[in-house]
Amino acid sequence: GDAVDNIPGIPGVGEKTAKLLIKQYGSVENIIANSHELKGKLKENVEQYAEQGLVSKKLAKIILNAPIELDEEGLLINEPSRELLEPLFAELEFRTIGKRVFGEEFNVTEVSVTQTSGQMDLFGNVTQTTTVQTQVIVEEIVTASNNISNTPHT
Repeated sequence: GDAVDNIPGIPGVGEKTAKLLIKQYGSVENIIANSHELKGKLKENVEQYAEQGLVSKKLAKIILNAPIELDEEGLLINEPSRELLEPLFAELEFRTIGKRVFGEEFNVTEVSVTQTSGQMDLFGNVTQTTTVQTQVIVEEIVTASNNISNTPHT
């Protein structure tokens, strides 16, 4: 058991003790089967936590015959899609990356930004506010600014 890998192991059996036991008995199953030969607290822990020791072995075992399907053709590097990436790089102004991917002929043309007056929302769309809406907002601000200090007391 090791706190780093979150596999519990058998309490009281550290790396050194585990190496000695594995060398002497060959496997966790044999250690558990021959626990009557052990002494003291080690014997108690091996017998009490035998199930946990077997689970720990199962958790730590690296499975080598896992059924993995691999399409090697899908791993081959293909040329980047110029018609998809070029407009994106231009929009995001990725000049350096564009030149690395497409070569020195890649050039981001400056996009003219049209200035609009008025209030805009989070996405740059112009919002329309009427004079009635503006008056309501002003009244809300005035009434919200009333407090104990500026309200007349009778």
